[in-house]
Formats: sequence, structure tokens, C-alpha cells
Amino acid sequence: MKHFNFLHWENITDSDITILGRCCSRLESFDINNMHGCNDITNDGIRWLANGCSRLKKLSLTACRNVTDVGLSRLAEGCSMLQTLNLSISTITDVGLSRTQLFINAIPIGAVDFEMIFVCF
Repeated sequence: MKHFNFLHWENITDSDITILGRCCSRLESFDINNMHGCNDITNDGIRWLANGCSRLKKLSLTACRNVTDVGLSRLAEGCSMLQTLNLSISTITDVGLSRTQLFINAIPIGAVDFEMIFVCF
């Protein structure tokens, strides 16, 4: 499986994300877009996703408010092919963004066209 989305699903948890991380190593696109919030997804779930899905190119974590700068750092370290990251309605701070920018700057120029979507509400 290369693409998976949880559009408008409720009750998505770290357990769901862990299963994807363990079983879907070829995953390239993962979309969580639940405007009601994904309060049961935390840095632990993101750690499994980053460790198991290193081929991710597109990731949307819309309204995953319990994913913090720590989770963002894990994504930056584990998902070097990431090209698009949507952090709309998140709790990511400037510190997390700057750490991610340091990682992105370490990638050779031209290797990746990176786009970050970040919308505050």
C-alpha cells in the first residue's frame, strides 16, 4: 500500500498509526484530516510512523494537536523523502519548525522540493 487516508475518521489512535508504521513500509502518502481533532495521536504514534515509513513523501497531520515539536523532529529524522508536510491546526512551535528547517537544509540542494503547510486557528 502506498497511499492511506483517515479523512474525517473519528477515534484515530496511536495504535492505528503504529500498525501502519509496522506494516506499511512502502507508504508514500498519509493523510489525517479530521477537523474535530485527533487527540489520541501523539509523538509515540508519529515515532512508529517515522521509523517504519521512511518512504513517506506526503504527510498531513491536520488537527493532531498532541503531536509536538518532538514528533516533528522524529519525522524529520526518519522521513528523509518527505516533500509535503501539512501541520494545519497544530501545536508545533517555532522551535520545532527551526529544527525541521535545519534537517531540510542538510539535504543536498535539488534533491527534494519541500513544502510545509502551516495554518493557525
